[in-house]
Amino acid sequence: MNNKSFITRMSLLYYFTLALPLGFFVYVWLHFYDGSLQPLMPEVDITTNLMIIAIILLSAVGGIIYYKRSIQNAINAQNLRLKLTGFMTSNIVLFAAFEVASLAAVFGYFLSESGLFLAVYVGLLFYSTTKLRPERERVIKDLKLSEEEKEQLEI
Repeated sequence: MNNKSFITRMSLLYYFTLALPLGFFVYVWLHFYDGSLQPLMPEVDITTNLMIIAIILLSAVGGIIYYKRSIQNAINAQNLRLKLTGFMTSNIVLFAAFEVASLAAVFGYFLSESGLFLAVYVGLLFYSTTKLRPERERVIKDLKLSEEEKEQLEI
């Protein structure tokens, strides 16, 4: 697997995990905006909303913690192929955790039309687009590649 195909595969996974919650959010928001959809549970109290939001955020934080622990195995791998495979595996779990958290936030918005869920979703989306995007520089930094491995990554 060369640099271009690895980054392309990672990018496809990344953008798919962003697209699904974003599509659901756009659908819900547009229907709320034109009045054709009403929240199913508009009377949910703030305490319940905050508890649900805490669980949503724990999902994302759990993904980050798992990533930081599992990336150590990839860093210690013997060759570049094993490092890239470990990096991809760690990122798939991280992307899935953020996708689940994002979908839960959008679903919470769908149920209650609470701005808190909207803020959580936007925060998760912002973090995903700024910190999780699979780029060559991120691969090098996260895997702590040597100069020789960086050259192999270029091939």
